[in-house]
Amino acid sequence: MFFVEELGADLHAREKLYKENNILELVISKAVLDVGCGTGYFVDRIAPYANEVIGIDIDEKNVEIARKIARCSNVQFLVGNGMDLPFPENYFDVLFCASVLEHFSDPIKALKEFHRVIKPQGLFILGFDKKPTFSSFLFMLPWWLTNLWYTSSDNPQIHKLSIFTDVSSRTHWFLNVDKVKEVLSKNFSLEKMVYGGGIITNVLIIFFISIEKIWDRLTRYNTTAFSNIGYCYERLNTPLMRFYRKVVLPVVKFLVNHDFLKKDGQFCLLICRKK
Repeated sequence: MFFVEELGADLHAREKLYKENNILELVISKAVLDVGCGTGYFVDRIAPYANEVIGIDIDEKNVEIARKIARCSNVQFLVGNGMDLPFPENYFDVLFCASVLEHFSDPIKALKEFHRVIKPQGLFILGFDKKPTFSSFLFMLPWWLTNLWYTSSDNPQIHKLSIFTDVSSRTHWFLNVDKVKEVLSKNFSLEKMVYGGGIITNVLIIFFISIEKIWDRLTRYNTTAFSNIGYCYERLNTPLMRFYRKVVLPVVKFLVNHDFLKKDGQFCLLICRKK
């Protein structure tokens, strides 16, 4: 099964980071929640190891697709908002939240909800984009295009300005690592912090996101929709997309896996334990 999320260079950078840090070992026989699960790519990867996996996403189309293509019987997908989780206290052993925190209108409220549903001494694995050392200015183009056409203030496509935003980048794309750590320290103990990606990955991300936004606009895609992930499945079998998957994507994966300038990595992964 091919997931739309696999089209992006950023996913392969994150997956490489997960493998390098043995993330799958942390979910063995555990109850796991993936907040902002999209169409279920990561849920699909961890389900064979976990006891129970629930993916929650605010977009109904994403959840509809995820339910259709789910391959394991121990998974469940729900439509919902991470700021108001429909679960009892101390329910999950592990909670994942990757590249989602920057989209919440109230990320502090979301973090409080995460803390509430995680079991005592449970794990919170948070991934987000930090400001790259050298190439951050390049992200102004996709940020500008996103905010130009995705205009609704409550649209998850928009990176929200919040207490965590790294305003030095002149966009709302990146979060300030020190500020995130400071807030998390009140309820979680930090066990590990690693960075992933690199300058090649960043250039690929910028290029493909910019092309995606322009293509959506030219083809009159509904830019007021909550998310374009689920809707992209309609495009997977077009000639252009088949060419991309067979010819371009293997090159993208190779470049991401051999990115040489790690200091310019934009992806930050924090592994925390609930106090």
